Amino acid sequence: MDTYIKVPIKYELGELVESFNSMVYKLDKAKQTADNSRVQLERQRAYLETVLTHLSSGVLSLDKNLKLKTANVAAAEILSVSLNDLIDQPLQHKNMSEWLEKFCTTLKEKLDKNEWQWQVDLCVNQKNKTLFCRSALLPDGGYVIVVSDITDLVQAQRDQVWKDVARRMAHEFKNPLTPIRLSAERLKDKLTKQLDEQSSALLERSADTIINQVDAMGRIVNEFRQFSQGDAPLKIEELDIHLLIGELIEFYDYAGKINIKWQPCDGAAIINGDAARLRQLLHNLLTNALEALEQTTDPQVCVSTAMRDADVIQITLQDNGPGFSPNVIENAFEPYVTTKEKGQGLGLAVVKKIVEEHQGKIQINNADGDKGSIICITLPKAMPLGDTQTGRQ
Repeated sequence: MDTYIKVPIKYELGELVESFNSMVYKLDKAKQTADNSRVQLERQRAYLETVLTHLSSGVLSLDKNLKLKTANVAAAEILSVSLNDLIDQPLQHKNMSEWLEKFCTTLKEKLDKNEWQWQVDLCVNQKNKTLFCRSALLPDGGYVIVVSDITDLVQAQRDQVWKDVARRMAHEFKNPLTPIRLSAERLKDKLTKQLDEQSSALLERSADTIINQVDAMGRIVNEFRQFSQGDAPLKIEELDIHLLIGELIEFYDYAGKINIKWQPCDGAAIINGDAARLRQLLHNLLTNALEALEQTTDPQVCVSTAMRDADVIQITLQDNGPGFSPNVIENAFEPYVTTKEKGQGLGLAVVKKIVEEHQGKIQINNADGDKGSIICITLPKAMPLGDTQTGRQ
């Protein structure tokens, strides 16, 4: 504002003009201060938006009526929903996804009870998530909610507990098995010839039953031991996953259990991995498929590979069995989750552990129409062994 009036002070209006000019000066200073404050506020807002955008935790702000006012990118990613469409909308409304409705219901219940931190388990797009939430009251009566995805942390803690349990069980079970088996064999060898034919046959059957059950217990102990060997070093080498799969399929074909369709992609599929661990992985998957198909009239299994992008190999195993129940899909990789009468529920848990040791990922789903199951594994293609980041070599 540059409007100043120059009038000699000796005139009658001089004092009034001087007051006017003083007012103009003060208004000009006030305007400059306001402009500077606005610029500073915009800078602070831009700074805050940048920080919120790059936070790994989700941040939501709600007004006192629980209407969503702001949400950062991480919040939308964690909740797997576009939150921009929900700005200025009530926290709960129609046509919400099941997991978002559960999240909002839990949030409202906790705020009503003045609980400022809580944990909620959600099933988001058939994937379990564990979220840790913290809230704080804003000066205007609204709330700020910080949401952290702690799924990996909780899973790591849970896996470690299961490994400790499996290691202890393997140790406790293994010790008495050898003397039991040796005693049964000794009784069979020493007493069979000393008894009459009927008693000898009974002793032999009983001893064989003990030996067979001890062998079954031994296999369970091996499963426990394999699951608990999370810290055993990998023997990394460059190998063609096609050859590994082909060898196993040839074995199953030779055993005559089922006809497995093998569809490798063109060319070699070279990865850096532990051949023994990967054989165990494939063996577990094929064994699970065969057991799932026992009641299927025309059992079929298809194993295929495909190149995903330039550095990822995908292995897919599909069968036409009964598929997975929703509960199993949600918890398939948890130890001791199984639908089999004789299973221990360690097969897929071991598979997941081996896949993760090779920096891969695994997903399970049902085929369209729930006609069979599909298991997809992605593994990184080979790179120079000196650059392989396994941390277990």
